[in-house]
Amino acid sequence: MDTLPRASSSMLDLMNAVQCSMTIHDSRPTLPRTRSSDLETHAASVAIAPSTAKPEQSEDSDASEPAKKKRVYKKRKATHTVRKEEKQALEVQIKALEAKLEVLKLQALVQKGDEDATLTKRMTHNAALRDAVQSQYLLLAHTKGVMLGCELRHSYEVRPTEMFIRLTADREERHETLKALRQPKLHYARRFILERSRGMHPTAEYFHEERYETPEGDFCNVRFDRVPLRGVRGGIRTVLDALKNAAFNAEIIISETSGNLTIREDDDLTEEDFSQMRLVTQTSRDPDESWHSGGEQPCPLHRFLTQTSRGILVENNLVHFTDFSRAGGEECYAVTAADFVDQDERFPYRPHERIRRDATAAILVTSHVDTKSNKEADTDGYGGHTSSEEEGEPVVVITRWGVHKDMPHRDERAD
Repeated sequence: MDTLPRASSSMLDLMNAVQCSMTIHDSRPTLPRTRSSDLETHAASVAIAPSTAKPEQSEDSDASEPAKKKRVYKKRKATHTVRKEEKQALEVQIKALEAKLEVLKLQALVQKGDEDATLTKRMTHNAALRDAVQSQYLLLAHTKGVMLGCELRHSYEVRPTEMFIRLTADREERHETLKALRQPKLHYARRFILERSRGMHPTAEYFHEERYETPEGDFCNVRFDRVPLRGVRGGIRTVLDALKNAAFNAEIIISETSGNLTIREDDDLTEEDFSQMRLVTQTSRDPDESWHSGGEQPCPLHRFLTQTSRGILVENNLVHFTDFSRAGGEECYAVTAADFVDQDERFPYRPHERIRRDATAAILVTSHVDTKSNKEADTDGYGGHTSSEEEGEPVVVITRWGVHKDMPHRDERAD
């Protein structure tokens, strides 16, 4: 029984709802009938509507992202600024062209012979300076020429360490004469070498040689040189021993280097610091060709280098002195002196048979500390090489001066 009233009430509700919907449908205005084309257009618009909605969603999503940087455009120069820069560039070109024009004008004036007064003044001044410099050079050359002429006329007659040496036939007297000559000869030799090398760098290499013929027909040779020795064990003493050994074996050295047979005659003195030697050399050369030839000499006292088909006898009569100073540091030195004998009663000269060769020499051996490094290789304003392998290296320096004169048969020429 309860179910019937519930069902009837639900049916009533359904009927009321249908009636309301029909009432609402009847109250709407009737729309005009549309064409099929209008329906298609409406459908297309409805289909496009969802797609147009998507950009709105993307714009919303882009809004959440950071905004992109805007492109920066270079600011354009103002017109007056551009013109100002162009004006400055043109002014620079104008100045360059004006300078070039002045040069061309000057060249044109010079070519036409109508030089400018300023140019003429400068040219005159330069010419005067050039003439003054040339005059100084000519004066210096003239002075050297006068000195050389004087030297050629008189140097072979004057010895810087000159001492007349006369030896008698007595053995004891000869020994005493040589002993008395030792100290003054060594003193003069050392003093002359020091003055001759004044102004030179103590460890610089140097070489100077002169060869000339005297008015009497003698051939002279003058040599001055300086040789630095590095890495010498024993220092000055070792070098002095080598020089003494060369002097005492001069005949062997001459024979080996020149190929000429050389005989030595001396007094067999037992003194270590002085000696007297007489060398007779048989050579197969002309003395004229010997003088004109070049090359190194094995000893500063003797020079036999070339050979000819003529056999000639050459004799030397020399005395040799040595001394060694044992002072410390750079005060230590060794000196040697050699000179020819003017008259010898025991071994007289034979001018008719042999060529007489007079020789005078002085050698000074010193020690210096070279502070120049090999990489610097500086001349230090003196000229010559002054470098050493190691900084502060001790250097043994040999300074030599020597002169010899060949007198071929003077008495025969006088006849």
